[in-house]
Amino acid sequence: MKYINLRDVAKHATLTPTLINAHQSDVAQLALNSTATLLATGSNKGTVIRIFDTKTTELMREFRRGADPVTLHCVRFSPCSAFLAVASDKDTVHIFAVKNNDPTWTNKKTLWQQVGLLSEDADRARIQFKLSKATQNVTLTELAFLKNSNESNGIELNAKNRFVLRSHAIAAICDDGSYNLFTFSSDGTFDLVRDEFYLDWGDDEHFFEQCFE
Repeated sequence: MKYINLRDVAKHATLTPTLINAHQSDVAQLALNSTATLLATGSNKGTVIRIFDTKTTELMREFRRGADPVTLHCVRFSPCSAFLAVASDKDTVHIFAVKNNDPTWTNKKTLWQQVGLLSEDADRARIQFKLSKATQNVTLTELAFLKNSNESNGIELNAKNRFVLRSHAIAAICDDGSYNLFTFSSDGTFDLVRDEFYLDWGDDEHFFEQCFE
């Protein structure tokens, strides 16, 4: 895989692309963090997710999503770059701890790692959950982290009936109309907060033809 920094592009200069040997097979999904300092990649096998330093191309972390090949739908960094979420056609979402500043957020090690048959860097997901209303018709899942400015847990309504985030949270939106909102904590626990299914979407033409009297 090759990339260039567009900030370094000059009018009369040609930049040599930076090369990263990310995977043996083709890259299926990639994501940059908010500061463009970290690059996450996943291949068309979908079993391993790798994170590289965009300046040095050094491999920073390696995560084991699972043993069975899958089609990756989305790879997403949290705004603070502390977490990485991965969605696939298994209707599951895996959340990995990118930064280990919090000792309670150590990613789980497998038996193969404990006996030395798998790299210590190939950590498994700290949290894994199943999308509750996703159907077999799902061909795409998009993920979005919700920003958090409080330390207490949960999501509650304020005086204006707006959701106030009280912990880490992530939303998963599927192209079959299903929507899930989860909160999660540093101890690995999580809760399903919203679980909805939208059966029909109206287009603009249909909307403006309606009578609202």
